[in-house]
Amino acid sequence: MPLQQLDLRQFMTSAFPYLANAPAMNSLMMGLAESVRRGIGGPSEQMILRQNEEIQICTFTTPPHNLILSHGEASALPHLVEHLSKSPRNFKGVVGPKELSHAFANLWVNQTEDQISGFLEQMIFELKEVIPPRRIQGQAIPMKAQHGQLIETWYKAFVDEALPHEPINHEQARLASERLLLRGTLRYWVIDEEPRAMAVFSRPSDFGVSIGAVYTPTEFRGQGFASNLVAAMSQEDLDSGKPGVFLYTDLNNPVSNAIYQKIGYRPVGASSYILFK
Repeated sequence: MPLQQLDLRQFMTSAFPYLANAPAMNSLMMGLAESVRRGIGGPSEQMILRQNEEIQICTFTTPPHNLILSHGEASALPHLVEHLSKSPRNFKGVVGPKELSHAFANLWVNQTEDQISGFLEQMIFELKEVIPPRRIQGQAIPMKAQHGQLIETWYKAFVDEALPHEPINHEQARLASERLLLRGTLRYWVIDEEPRAMAVFSRPSDFGVSIGAVYTPTEFRGQGFASNLVAAMSQEDLDSGKPGVFLYTDLNNPVSNAIYQKIGYRPVGASSYILFK
């Protein structure tokens, strides 16, 4: 099965028409590729596997971060694993459609001496039209530099809660919050200028934009702050001309899955995030 290792421009030209057939499932890959093209993150490595000229699967990574799998054919995975196992692993895990990610992980641990160190099952949601939530006091506004310490604290709390297998230290949280502030992608829900919830725009592309790092401190939960914030941000995205808005949730968190569906998000497919050691 022919495997093509392409530069980013070639990959986007060749793969994006295929990836656009499932924009929500491939939103992570397309959004990160677009970000690297614009100089955010990188460098990247990307591949396409074909059979009879037809794309079977695509991969994308910014080492040492995760190997991302597109939607595709499981029959391509043995060829992919065989190729990647010939070199030292330069990705910490794999993320993609649930069945493909688990199949890749099983092949990988059988082919190498690596082991699975943790995993997270997620649901990918897509929104085309916002269902307005119950109105509450407050509004969504951009986060400002004066909130730097709070952003750092909340971002670390979000990662510790959402990705327990990948905790970050305070320095990593500080650097992440500084990057997000520079990009202007952070939003708060505020009441009388007091922050109550946080979320981030991420990975914009021609096919849509994602909303992530949705976090409400424990003492403010259950009051509709996150729902109203995500709804306002989603409407902002749609009003800017984006065809859709994407969002990942923890598949084992029924509260967040229900909340997002109430404001118009619809489940598209399950995604698995599997770490190696």
